Amino acid sequence: YGATLTPSFAPSESWEYSNTNYSLLSYIANAALKKQGKATQWREEIVKQILNPLQLKGSRLLAPSQIETYDGSSAYYLDETPHQTKSSLYDLTLVNSSMAGAAGGNALSTTTEDLNLFYRALLNGKLFQSPSTLDEMMTFVQQPDDGSHEAHEYGLGLGKYHLNELWAYGHTGGAAGHSSFSGYLPEIDTSVSLAVNIFRSNHDNDVVTALGYITDLLLE
Repeated sequence: YGATLTPSFAPSESWEYSNTNYSLLSYIANAALKKQGKATQWREEIVKQILNPLQLKGSRLLAPSQIETYDGSSAYYLDETPHQTKSSLYDLTLVNSSMAGAAGGNALSTTTEDLNLFYRALLNGKLFQSPSTLDEMMTFVQQPDDGSHEAHEYGLGLGKYHLNELWAYGHTGGAAGHSSFSGYLPEIDTSVSLAVNIFRSNHDNDVVTALGYITDLLLE
């Protein structure tokens, strides 16, 4: 389906989040693993190359056939779309986290502690054999200002957020009853992760707004 669509812009000229592109990356990764003679697929390789070496013990990357054991908070979706006469709240606690595949939202079941460990390792160059890989990942393009509190700039799977006087490098997330942000602030050597158990249909990224208040406290 994605291959039939007209590109929004030429590569590296702008930015637009695309779940389709992340899904395509999983197919590319699987093809590359097969070419290398490996029987594993992208989920197993992420566990092998990232989750296990960093000892991210609170993280799971479930396949669609795996049933997730519920051991956390409930999760809700608040529908506030204009056609509604009143807001509707839906309980999405038991949505399987594999439902989005490699396309971000809910693909990974994790904790804020593990997210902090991951971004600190990533942005201190501990995940790549070649430093140039991280340099390429952090080659940012300006995001068009759409009035939201999303990233000011975007690289390869990594956002750059201006939080008061500081820059944070990380990513937001939101799907199936959760909203989150995780990132690293190199100027003060601080990792920050925030997750809330509700996702609103007309949100402008509440968690990034909340992070602005958190950075105020960090700067005091």
